[in-house]
Amino acid sequence: MGKLIILSGPSGVGKGPLTAALAAYLRAVGRGLRKHVLYTSRSMRPGEAEGESYFFRSAAELRRLHVESAGRLLFQIHGKGDWQMMDLDALREELTAFDVVLLEIYYEQVPTVLDFCRNEGFPAKQIFVSPLDMKELQSAGEECAAAALKAVMQTKLANRGTETAEKQRGRAQKAPEELAAALAGGAEIFPNCFGEDNGRLWGLLQEFVAVPGALEIAKTFLAFVKTIQKDAPVAARQSRNPHRRRLSQIRWRRRS
Repeated sequence: MGKLIILSGPSGVGKGPLTAALAAYLRAVGRGLRKHVLYTSRSMRPGEAEGESYFFRSAAELRRLHVESAGRLLFQIHGKGDWQMMDLDALREELTAFDVVLLEIYYEQVPTVLDFCRNEGFPAKQIFVSPLDMKELQSAGEECAAAALKAVMQTKLANRGTETAEKQRGRAQKAPEELAAALAGGAEIFPNCFGEDNGRLWGLLQEFVAVPGALEIAKTFLAFVKTIQKDAPVAARQSRNPHRRRLSQIRWRRRS
């Protein structure tokens, strides 16, 4: 039985690069990851592919499929104007066949999906990707934190440049509401300050973690860096080496 990872977060926060690197890593360690492919009414973006990123359909076609499925296809109209739909039968099959199934959805859908997992007996974990760390947000206060979230997401969406300025503003304005709903629903908040910026570095990371053992070596190196960066104590005038006397005696004996 597989585990469902429910991933949500503001548009442009960097869910895609994270999941791509995760998929590469799990393949390297011999674990199966399946991304559940949703239906969406939004336009295809550069780098996306039909059947891999989403099933791209018109809003009218999504309504028709929902009616014909008799509830098998979960339908969602999102406040930002995009519609999503997921195939519950396909999700059930994926959770039976794979170790980890990743589901990237709008935060409004999370409670329904959790209910589905509880009824079917599948373990599920929900993660909300935030552009700012929770400590930063809590120290800023509610109003300042909301303004900071909007400003950061506005910049990230502008850098991505896949939508009109009006739609970017609309998506950025929703970020505080999405975070509040995630916190209320018990989601784990994961900070990703890099977002989708610097695709070259994300690409290098994906290639790196795909090499078996590479991540473990990286952890060792980072631990070494932390050790080097620790404050050093003031050097004592006399060595505290417990073997000093013995080593001195050995040298003396050799001289004799």
